[in-house]
Amino acid sequence: MKVFYTNGDTQTIRAGQGFSLALGAHYQLAALPLDFAATVGYKYVTTAASNANINIGRVVIKATGTCELPQKFWVAAGPVWHVGTRLNGDGFVPNIDFGDSLGGTVGVGWRWFGISYTNIHYSSPLTGVVNGSNVGVNVILKL
Repeated sequence: MKVFYTNGDTQTIRAGQGFSLALGAHYQLAALPLDFAATVGYKYVTTAASNANINIGRVVIKATGTCELPQKFWVAAGPVWHVGTRLNGDGFVPNIDFGDSLGGTVGVGWRWFGISYTNIHYSSPLTGVVNGSNVGVNVILKL
């Protein structure tokens, strides 16, 4: 979606874009270098407009299996479910509620830092199918 400002500037908001914060739990197998994690979080992106609150938000539920590699490297993969995905048009464009979406995610990293790719699509009667796939930078804190 492209937002046009009165000063002539524009901003593009992509369906997969945003900042997310999640909490979860993990279980590491004692005999194998495998770790299973489940997280629930919220992903959000907004425009830079000072007079409007046009945004996209959704709840992200993710389950991943992580294989630990030598020298603290790791790879991970698993399903991801986005629920409550909504574009809030703030009266400038129509609000759009997307259906729940199931996708997949893969990632690679070192220690607590990683990069992930999520393949997911949203759909609504108004928009049809919208690509919400994205690349993300992850910081993982295990307590």
